[in-house]
Amino acid sequence: MEENIGGGEQVSSSSVGSPEVIKRRRRALACIFDLLIMPLALGVLAALALFSAPEIVRNTVLILVNAGWMIFRDLVFSPGRWMADAKIVSLVGGKITFAQALIRNIHLIIPIVLVGGYVGEFARIVFPSLLVRRVWYLVGIVIFTIGTITAFLSPAAVSGLLVLPIVAVLALFLLLDREQPEGGERLIDAYAKTRVTYSK
Repeated sequence: MEENIGGGEQVSSSSVGSPEVIKRRRRALACIFDLLIMPLALGVLAALALFSAPEIVRNTVLILVNAGWMIFRDLVFSPGRWMADAKIVSLVGGKITFAQALIRNIHLIIPIVLVGGYVGEFARIVFPSLLVRRVWYLVGIVIFTIGTITAFLSPAAVSGLLVLPIVAVLALFLLLDREQPEGGERLIDAYAKTRVTYSK
């Protein structure tokens, strides 16, 4: 069935409610909650609890809290996937292991690369078109490369070294992302040997 929208463009109503579209929306909901809302909430609570602590202690704890949450949500419980009626499974049999959870989240744990990881994974989850994702990666690479050059030309030139890993991560997404993700799967799932499945 097709619907006429605006200037006469025909849009298939079956594609709008297709299983692939529904899975992608559910996956996006899970990721927004698990990868944005929960880490921010836990980070704010940890920062408030350590408000008077030395900065190095506070920063270290925040990194550990983020890492702990990322591993916990894959090994134990993910409220986002629970709301989306989804679960993560191992492709090598049995329950997902600590090593798989670490591989799956390593680019979202290491502070100097997690910005690039989030930018890349956002595209994998939201954009079904490979072309659109590649444009997204390229735009990100250009923006952060300009930021790197600008930093190197400034008095605080060493700060440019902190931006280079972000460019490198986005370049890896550009080189490795060559498939159509099913239901918004993350690129790293292929290397962690994991997959997100849906009960319906």
